Amino acid sequence: MLRRGRGSFAIVRSRVRSCAAAPTWVRTKTRKLTPCSAPRIPGTIANAVQEQSAATQEISHNVRQTAAGTQKVVTNITSVKDSAASTGQTATQLMTAAASLKDQSQALSAEVEGFLKTVRAA
Repeated sequence: MLRRGRGSFAIVRSRVRSCAAAPTWVRTKTRKLTPCSAPRIPGTIANAVQEQSAATQEISHNVRQTAAGTQKVVTNITSVKDSAASTGQTATQLMTAAASLKDQSQALSAEVEGFLKTVRAA
């Protein structure tokens, strides 16, 4: 039993020592990290922010260009629609005029035919 107790005590003592040494280990690693890496961290972050800002500005520019292009397409579509409506109205007027001209032509033809009959009969 004593051996087991002494062994357990030795394990506990070893763990206490390693825990006590942990802050030293952390300080050592922190000291090593600080001079090497710390000065680069703000620069790295600044570069990443700058790259993100540039990408965001490019996306914003592309969105504005797309919106302007879309507006031009809408304007052109509206213009084509208006032109088509105008062409449709003009075609309707032309058909009405053609029908009227046909009626006038038939009436004139009948008048000429009647006149010729009168001249031949005389």
